[in-house]
Amino acid sequence: MSRHTRYERKRKCAKCNITATEDGNLSFHRFPLPGRHTFLKARVWAEYCYPTGEWSEKSLRDLHSQHKMLCSKHFDDSSFTNSARIRLHNFAIPTGTQDLMVKIRQEQCATASESKQDTNISVEKPQVLVLEPSLPVQVPTTANPTTSLPVQVPTICEPTTDSLKMLVLEPSLPVQVPTTANPTTSLPVQVPTICEPTTDSLKMPRTKGILKELDLSKSLELTPKKLKLYKRCRRNLSEIMRLRKKIKKQPRALFKTLTTNSNVQSLMDKNISGPFALLLQSQLQNTPRKLTGRRWSIDDKVMALSIYKRSTGCYRLLRRLFCLPSEGTLKALLNRIPMKCGINSQIFKTIKDITKNREPEENLCILAFDEMSIRKHLQYNSKQDVIDGYQDHGNQGRTMEPATHALLFMAIGIRKKWKQPLAFYFSGDCVTADRLSVLIKEVLDASFQAGLNVTATVSDNFGVNIKALNSLGSSVAQPYFEFKGHEIVTIIDPPHLIKCFRNNLLKYDIKCPQVLQIDGKSIPGVAKNACKDCEQ
Repeated sequence: MSRHTRYERKRKCAKCNITATEDGNLSFHRFPLPGRHTFLKARVWAEYCYPTGEWSEKSLRDLHSQHKMLCSKHFDDSSFTNSARIRLHNFAIPTGTQDLMVKIRQEQCATASESKQDTNISVEKPQVLVLEPSLPVQVPTTANPTTSLPVQVPTICEPTTDSLKMLVLEPSLPVQVPTTANPTTSLPVQVPTICEPTTDSLKMPRTKGILKELDLSKSLELTPKKLKLYKRCRRNLSEIMRLRKKIKKQPRALFKTLTTNSNVQSLMDKNISGPFALLLQSQLQNTPRKLTGRRWSIDDKVMALSIYKRSTGCYRLLRRLFCLPSEGTLKALLNRIPMKCGINSQIFKTIKDITKNREPEENLCILAFDEMSIRKHLQYNSKQDVIDGYQDHGNQGRTMEPATHALLFMAIGIRKKWKQPLAFYFSGDCVTADRLSVLIKEVLDASFQAGLNVTATVSDNFGVNIKALNSLGSSVAQPYFEFKGHEIVTIIDPPHLIKCFRNNLLKYDIKCPQVLQIDGKSIPGVAKNACKDCEQ
């Protein structure tokens, strides 16, 4: 089955004209938007697909706006972020275009060096004025303004090198030329002006806002009517930005007003708890805002998540009374935590940081483990690029058998009330005793390295659990085993023992070893279940 949607199947490769309908395994990638760091990449893509075209920033933007695509078969494996060949990295170019990219880069560097050289010539080398008698002009004198005298027009002698400068005659520019006889004489002459070359050609023209949408660089290019509308829009945008800044300052002003209040100040002077101070601060900041404008720090989310995990109903009630993060925000925070089968290094790293600040007695705990049946279900995990739902024993490997059982290990405090899940595993069938013993050792090793002091294991009296504990060295006469110098006591869960004892009473009769004497008769002592007799 194709992984593309109906809209994506209509996409066509600009190079080979293939579509997703013809080959569902291909991925299509949009032409890059030219910018400061992507202009070279966009031009390489364009010349690869359209070699005869002339490409500017506007034409490259048109390719992006027209949703032109390139399929994945024009890129090698090194251009993708993973082996699935779905997403390209930021500087990916088609296969075989390395020489083209070097050529374009050399052209840009050559243009930049020429511009820099011409700029240096115009600054360092002086310009010499030479009089040419062949150009007569009208020069008014102080005594008689109507008389005209032939004068020599100054021209600029440049060095005999190729230059990008252009000489343009503009007769409307008057220049003051002092003479020896009369220094006050003003001579309007024709002077050549110099058009300076452009700056570094590698830099893209910088346009912003409204002019960028109109493909203009200066407001002087607008017509008078458009210029008037442009100035009005600029004034409105400035007013909008001013109001936004004013709105942002209002919560801070409110918080400052409340903190300067004598009643609030007396409350803050008392020894209040950290969570209450955090809750008070979040309420003052987010109460004036809309639902979509509220912002929460990581501490606010963690505190709200602790309440949510205690009771979802209680959290929903508190959210009606106070400003708290939504359930979607908390679930998004949980999704950021990397979770995988087996030993999770992130969890044990956090546990190690916590155990360092505890007393040794607070790290005493038991290791409880149990297995439950689950429904078969396969789901693609886009973050790890794997399919979840198969048998997965962490470091012990995965198989293609769909998982039907889940095994969980949890640490529970003895001297202090706390509990923390440590690891979980998926099995295609009930985990075997040999594999269970290996997993117990793996979890115990990680727990001791994290600073936990495991003193006992607790499980039900399922046959696989008993066999695994026996293989570790535990028995009825000696209900413990040693692991790396630690003595681990094995305990069967008391509720399961009581349930099994109850089931035996319902299923079997109890026979006493002694013979009872009743009315001179010897009767064997047998206790029967009355409910069982009634059913018969």
